[in-house]
Amino acid sequence: MTARTLLLLALSLPLCTALNAQPTAQFIVMNITGTVRYCEKPGAEQCELVPGQTLGPESVVTLPSGSTARLLFEDQSISLKEAGNYPLKSLAASQTPASTSFMKRFFNYVYEGIVNTSGSKKIEEYHELYIPQSSGGIKGFAGGDYGIALTRPVAGNLPEGPVVFEWFTAGDQTLYDFQIIDFQTEGLLFKALLRDTSFSLDLSKLAIEPGRKYYWYVQLKSLGEMALGFPLVDDPSMRSPKVEIVMSGKGNSGLMNSLEASPEYLEAGESDRLLMKAQVFEEAQYIYEANETFLKAIELHPADPVLQRVYGAFLVRQGLWQSSQKYLRS
Repeated sequence: MTARTLLLLALSLPLCTALNAQPTAQFIVMNITGTVRYCEKPGAEQCELVPGQTLGPESVVTLPSGSTARLLFEDQSISLKEAGNYPLKSLAASQTPASTSFMKRFFNYVYEGIVNTSGSKKIEEYHELYIPQSSGGIKGFAGGDYGIALTRPVAGNLPEGPVVFEWFTAGDQTLYDFQIIDFQTEGLLFKALLRDTSFSLDLSKLAIEPGRKYYWYVQLKSLGEMALGFPLVDDPSMRSPKVEIVMSGKGNSGLMNSLEASPEYLEAGESDRLLMKAQVFEEAQYIYEANETFLKAIELHPADPVLQRVYGAFLVRQGLWQSSQKYLRS
């Protein structure tokens, strides 16, 4: 794994200790060169430090000559370059927070994702934290017992052009009734009967009004309902969540202007830039494009653990619990 210009977090479980500190008192180990050791508290047994590990404030990092380490504490990026012992509690107090509003948000974005997915219990709590946001009303990602689970988040502001809708299979002989509905009138905008669990649709070809709310869902289709042409009942166990979407008439080209002109972005490596873009898309509720940006980054850097973990946290926030597990496995 090569060193990263701005931020490199790797996904590795601690070798020597379980993590019991609260999120506000944790340090995340970013990239390391050479061999670095730590102890949970002064005088305790030393263990080798690994990227992606989280440490409590009582920990002490020992840096030998020729080694370096980078840590993240909330919105502070901490570089260790000189040989010596570093008590983390005093180290955090001596640091200066991120210099720009975006970098503060970016560090917090990564910090939140890593800290809240550092174990099965924390992942479950993180998932539950976002259920009210992702399952309320029409945006029912996580609430209820849905018969079809989504694999790709197609939600929020959508780009004009092709969009891929995906969900988990419900069986080899299953037919799927895919629909896009007008949120305000409940009128049917688009309908397709499908055999596959992946469907690409060019939304610019539909009579979609920019800025207007719609929602989409997929329902299992029985032979009886095929004859009737409509479902007998709205049974959540026979369908996916109903997901709200909006076609953005203005597009998203202006979103990246200030980011791409910033010194932090220009100095960052390729995967860091993509991670920054994904954050900006998510903040602006371009959820689909945030997801596509993550997928592009992982395709280009399949062995990059930070992308795996932060993408997994993103999927948890969207309520896609099943999809997130692939990226959050230890």
